[in-house]
Amino acid sequence: MLQDLHIENIAVIERADISFTPGLNVLTGETGAGKSIIIDALQSVLGARTSRDLVRTGADKAVVTAVFATDRVDEWLKENDIDPEDELILQRRVTGDGKSSSRVNGIPMTATQLRELASGLLDIHGQNDGRQLADETRHRKYLDSYGDYGEALEAYRDAYTQYRATKKNIDRLTIDEAEKERLTDNLRLMVSELEDAGLREGEEEELSSRRELLRNSEKLTQALDSAYELLYGGDDNAVSLAENAAADAERAARYSAGLAGVQKTITDAAFMLRDSAETLRDFRRSLDFSPEEYDRLEGRLALLKRLERKYGAGGAELIGKLQNARNRLDEMEFSDEALSKLTEKLKVQRDAVVAAGEKLSAARREAAGRLERQIVAELSALSMPAVSFVVDITPIENIDSFDSTGADEIRFLMSANRGEKPGPISKIASGGELSRIMLAMK
Repeated sequence: MLQDLHIENIAVIERADISFTPGLNVLTGETGAGKSIIIDALQSVLGARTSRDLVRTGADKAVVTAVFATDRVDEWLKENDIDPEDELILQRRVTGDGKSSSRVNGIPMTATQLRELASGLLDIHGQNDGRQLADETRHRKYLDSYGDYGEALEAYRDAYTQYRATKKNIDRLTIDEAEKERLTDNLRLMVSELEDAGLREGEEEELSSRRELLRNSEKLTQALDSAYELLYGGDDNAVSLAENAAADAERAARYSAGLAGVQKTITDAAFMLRDSAETLRDFRRSLDFSPEEYDRLEGRLALLKRLERKYGAGGAELIGKLQNARNRLDEMEFSDEALSKLTEKLKVQRDAVVAAGEKLSAARREAAGRLERQIVAELSALSMPAVSFVVDITPIENIDSFDSTGADEIRFLMSANRGEKPGPISKIASGGELSRIMLAMK
């Protein structure tokens, strides 16, 4: 349960400390006293969206701290590496620029994590929540959240997902002969064109790099020749000068032992310079520039660009499209055989969906009976002693009308007076009755 709520600088509240006790706690006050602000503060510490408007004018930050005594969320805490303690402390800070931070027992958490945790701690029921019951599409969700048949629902969803996937594949293969012939021709042309192109992953990047080299071949060879000449070309090249310097340093080291290391460093440098010069020379000799090669590169790159524009993809993605086209062509050419296998598979999956749906429907009917009795009992204590409440479950006969939620149409019916036939609460329940039914459900 919620034990304490501490509020600092939220809207008009500078500071408030509220303690709660077991049982009914009532906050009263005239309009504008701040009751709604307390709820806003509580919602913020439970992970609701916040903004700088929440911060009291003149304050640099707002803080809300809520203390709970509960063991209902111990499993969630362990999953998020938080050791459960006697008290669970949630805190939310919002700065003047709208940034927020959250902590659980002193450990930083995201607002999303805070909302996950809060779902097991507290339920805030507002005055308009009852109107959700007027939406019949929510009734199944309410029943499923009440019923203890999660495994049956999951088993149905798995069976239905597999059934729909197979049906989709069958629909994809089931086309008229003219369309099949047109699609087959297009796929064959695509496969032929892309296979003739001899696509290779990374080729365009390699060709572009080589083309750039050819474009700058004259500048490149000049730079290579100049560098080699300076390093190893003339009489006063860098290698010769370094070797001479090493010899002089060796002579100097005869008179000072401390210079021995200098001589070795210079000698090593001479070797490195010679090695670099030979690398430049070998690279220069390996260059083979020709106008014919440049023309071939330009033609190949133009082909790759044309294919990229035509098929909306290039490189590895275009190769992937080629493989997809091959696979699709195989499907088309052997579609009759594939269709026969899929049809047999669909029959088995259809039976599985129907069986799983019937099992789920049975579980829902059992849960519906329990829910009806409990809702009537709760409403009797809420000044509706003559109420009847019915969970109407209507089986869906056509499997094509099934969806991922099951094979049932579910809606809530009620009558407020004895002897009256229950009708859809979405049509006959008043606002007050909707609020009481929602409160009873919660």
